[in-house]
Parts: sequence; C-alpha cells; structure tokens
Amino acid sequence: MKFSVIAAVLAIASTVSAAEFGFTSPKENAVYHTGDTVKFAWHDYTSKNESITLVLANQGKAHHWHPYKDIVQLHKPFPTSYDWHIPKGIAKQRYFLVITDDTGSQPFSPYFYVK
Repeated sequence: MKFSVIAAVLAIASTVSAAEFGFTSPKENAVYHTGDTVKFAWHDYTSKNESITLVLANQGKAHHWHPYKDIVQLHKPFPTSYDWHIPKGIAKQRYFLVITDDTGSQPFSPYFYVK
C-alpha cells in the first residue's frame, strides 16, 4: 500500500514538472495554408528556463522526433504566443510544434496540417 501511494505521488510530481509549458493553439488537426499567419499559443506555469526554442517538427512524437525547422528562439520574459507566417515553400504535410529549452523538457503541440 505504501508503495502505491509513493508511486502515485511521484507520478503526479513528474507530471507537474513536465507541464511547465502547455500548448493552447494549434488545435488538433487544424488546417493552415502557405501564406497564412498563424498564432501559436501556450501557457507558462513557473518555468525557470532562460530561453526556449519553438521548433516545427514533422515526424515522430516521442523521444526521436524529427525537427523540420526552428521557428524562433524566445527569452525571458516569455510571451504566451507567437505569430508565424507560413512560408510559401514549406512542404505540405502534417506537423507539430516542440518547445525545447535548457532543461530537456520538450512539450509537444497537437498535430496540424499545412496544405
């Protein structure tokens, strides 16, 4: 019984620390077009990171995700959104965003499409 309580507390603690950043936009399976300006948004709980990079990724959504392009590097105080102009030459496919920082925490956004 003690083990299961301790395991539950540790699981909750790891979820809280991993949830420093969370995406509120894009929505799952949203469709955008080249030339659009898209507002990507997130919330920051209590991050101690000094900088983050917003990365566009197009394969995997696990430990071996594939970066497609760095969109922007942001520094404290962090904004809660970023307006991205989708370039005309970008491959038309499924993407997701990753926030990378100096802690190794890498939250993913939902998948979205560029068509």
